[in-house]
Amino acid sequence: QSLPEDAGSYFNAETGILEVPVTILIVDKAKKVNFTVHAIVTTSDLEISPAQINFGYCTIYEAVQANVILTNKSILPQEFGFVGLPEFVEVQPNDGFGIILPLESLTLDIIFKATKAKEYSFDLTCRTEINRQFKLSCKAVGVHPPLELSHSLVQFAATALNSMSSATLDVLNSHVDGNPLTHPVPRIGSGDPVPVGPTSFEFHVPQDCPVTITPSVGTVLPGQKSSIRVSFSPALSDQQIREEAARRLSTAAVPEAGAQWSPSVSNGQKEERFKERAKEIDPYNTLYLELHCPAVAPPVLITSDSRINTANFGDVSVGHRIMKRITIENISPGKLEVSLSGAYGLTQASSGQFLETLDIQVAKTNLSLCLSGHGVVPSTECSVGEVLDMGYVIKNTSNLTLPFSIQMESLSPTRDRDRQKIPSFLTSSLQRTEIVGTQNYNGFSVFRVSPTEGKIEAGRSQDFVVTFSPDHESLYYSDHLKVLLFGKQTAHEIHLKGAARNHPMFVEGGVPLDVPVESLAVTSPVAPQEALEGAVRSLLLLLEYVEGSAEPARAEITIGAMQSPLLAAKKLGCDCAVCPCQAVEFSLDSGAELQRAGIALDGPRGALERGQRQRIGVSWVPPADLQTSEPLLVSALLTVKGDITESYRVLFMARVVSAPAPTT
Repeated sequence: QSLPEDAGSYFNAETGILEVPVTILIVDKAKKVNFTVHAIVTTSDLEISPAQINFGYCTIYEAVQANVILTNKSILPQEFGFVGLPEFVEVQPNDGFGIILPLESLTLDIIFKATKAKEYSFDLTCRTEINRQFKLSCKAVGVHPPLELSHSLVQFAATALNSMSSATLDVLNSHVDGNPLTHPVPRIGSGDPVPVGPTSFEFHVPQDCPVTITPSVGTVLPGQKSSIRVSFSPALSDQQIREEAARRLSTAAVPEAGAQWSPSVSNGQKEERFKERAKEIDPYNTLYLELHCPAVAPPVLITSDSRINTANFGDVSVGHRIMKRITIENISPGKLEVSLSGAYGLTQASSGQFLETLDIQVAKTNLSLCLSGHGVVPSTECSVGEVLDMGYVIKNTSNLTLPFSIQMESLSPTRDRDRQKIPSFLTSSLQRTEIVGTQNYNGFSVFRVSPTEGKIEAGRSQDFVVTFSPDHESLYYSDHLKVLLFGKQTAHEIHLKGAARNHPMFVEGGVPLDVPVESLAVTSPVAPQEALEGAVRSLLLLLEYVEGSAEPARAEITIGAMQSPLLAAKKLGCDCAVCPCQAVEFSLDSGAELQRAGIALDGPRGALERGQRQRIGVSWVPPADLQTSEPLLVSALLTVKGDITESYRVLFMARVVSAPAPTT
């Protein structure tokens, strides 16, 4: 600003040209070097017009837009940006940032959305790249109306003449407490709060607008809502029909009839046709509903079902599909391409009455077809839970006949492909996801189900028989059974498990020391009975004592004697010395080493009849001289005697663990 005074005759204020002579003196040289520095000096001003904006009254449910013109007075381009904007103001385009060219003018949109009822007065700052700031002053009055609309915009699809499109919205009265200290209350600016009570409303539809609002007048109690139905029914007047007939006769063409009505405009811009009626109502407590209503001529008609635009599917099972045929006729003179949007076969996802709309799209026109149906849940009950030991029953509790089929995971078409992956016994137990365990060597399924398919009449039951037929000893026979309805809907899933022993006795409990899936390697022939009697198997029991607890650490081992029809038949004519019909005897040595370690046994010896089980309880209290840095490890010998004698080396691993942290 002070350059004309500082530069004197070197600067021309009218042209903005600066000329400064410069002389360079060289040491020990008599000759001088003279030259002139030329520069064009320009202003860095930006001009905002208008400099003040008054948005007027704005409800908290709408946005008000005002336009300003930003002019660059400089002959250089400048970067600018509106910074530090309050949360209720938005500047567009590009969020208020950009580059303005020399002497250019840009139109910017200032969008204001009141967040609460009060009087707003604020400044917007436009900052340039050289940190110059230009202010834009703004004022507004925020209005909190006593009522609100669930939707402020309804966009109807293109509706054919003489048809109707509808939409539903709610008028809400959420004003139930007039205390302004606890929550925002309806008011105009900083005025008095609106009293709590019933509030009436009235919709004003523009004249000659083919829109019907039902009900158009009503009263909403505090905390309640009133449902409003908005219907759009385009129709041609007699004058429009005569004009259309004249056009067809003169041009032999079929123009598209289109129209759009906007009964109200948000963003605070009220159309002229509302001004007369706005004088009769409170302009500050007015809500605006914007409707987009395109109307088109119908190129096709539905000719099936007595030309009724409704298809009733009746009762449909959930997950099942019923098809209906609809016939449409092209009433236009040209060829039309038809496409459908929506469900043209009714597939129910839940029970109850359903209404769907099928849009038949022809030449950018939608012909709506109402679809109705009653969804019925194909309910079934299974007499067992998720794990099955033997036979079960499924009952149809719905009022439909249900086709069923049985699917076994071991017979899945993808079973061979899944077995090409890394065997699950090579992964950790936490990563194993296989649900199909050991299978028979002979190729036949270890679990067989009968029947595998059929139909269950409404209210009737279907018996299923599951047969477990193992051909070798294993503890990990398993499979997964699914009951499918309609060939695809899973009604029940049951995990089948089984175990087989070569001898009618078993031992359960402890931590597994083997893998639950057998290797694919060829196994050796069955070992002779003498080798089995001499082998010693291992069984690991883990005892964890919680530090400071009054309860000892506990674990258990289960000894069982199996009941089998083969054993019962053999018992009738048995005269052998060692017979499978005899009781199973067991004994777990409780020596001095266990007692010194603090391990106590409950029921370490006993005898079992066929079909019985007995548990050996194990408890542990750490002795006073126990070193807790490493777990305690002692062992004892468990002997089980039936048709053969089996020995188990029971490893007792005991350790002291910290008490879990208390949960909040």
